[in-house]
Amino acid sequence: MLPADYALLAAMLLAILFAFLIYRLIEPGLEKLLSVTIAVPSGTTFYLRSIFLLLFLGAMGQAVSSTLDLKPGARPLEYVWAIAARLGDVFMTLFGALAIFLVLITILVATLKPRNDK
Repeated sequence: MLPADYALLAAMLLAILFAFLIYRLIEPGLEKLLSVTIAVPSGTTFYLRSIFLLLFLGAMGQAVSSTLDLKPGARPLEYVWAIAARLGDVFMTLFGALAIFLVLITILVATLKPRNDK
């Protein structure tokens, strides 16, 4: 394998790690919120699985989307910077996905919560 392949593999593994870490941090609170808001347990499962897929596939898509533009004799630190640049794109995608999902969950809670309080 070429060093660029190792850099791609490292970026993919770090993207998976960060997506899974973010999901594990928000999952307990989101599950409690959804179970109170949505009376149907399969609805909670649907939203939890959809946020996981959104984070995972978004992170993986950004991790593999661009090529490493490095010369064949590039130094190791250049690969580190290329991985860091790729992870910057991954974090922007994860932030955008979380922001959009936050808006959707806020709308869901705002529309369903008054009905459940009656």
